[in-house]
Amino acid sequence: MKLATFLVLILITTQVDLTIYNFRSCIKCICHSVSLCYLMKNCAKFSITFDYWRAADSPHIGAHTTDREAFELCQNNDDCIYETIENYIINVGQHDCNCDGVIDCNDFLFLHYGKCRNPSDIPNFELKKKYYMECMQIKQPIMYCDAEEI
Repeated sequence: MKLATFLVLILITTQVDLTIYNFRSCIKCICHSVSLCYLMKNCAKFSITFDYWRAADSPHIGAHTTDREAFELCQNNDDCIYETIENYIINVGQHDCNCDGVIDCNDFLFLHYGKCRNPSDIPNFELKKKYYMECMQIKQPIMYCDAEEI
């Protein structure tokens, strides 16, 4: 439900190149940039911290006794991992990080790594961006704005 509401709100405010189907493909490529494979569990292991999960409204599966247990269970469930990343992107806000007038997967790449503007302080970002672009089959470079971080 959150994803549908999110997409409707964005459509009202800006041009968006995103559907529910390609949102999952987008996340898969973002995860590939993190782990160099397509296993969601590896993506979670390398990029979803406890704080990231909490910022994503702590999605969980089944019964759990503690937040830490719920986090660990989520880290091993593909649907919960997708929900975590989707919620995180929704909760941090929808920004046109590369100033191209469209909010799309390229912007979500920046948001996933926690930096909407100049990502120069993200370790190995250029390499991660290269793997993402290969997965998404993007031929032109993805730029970022020179504006202040949002």
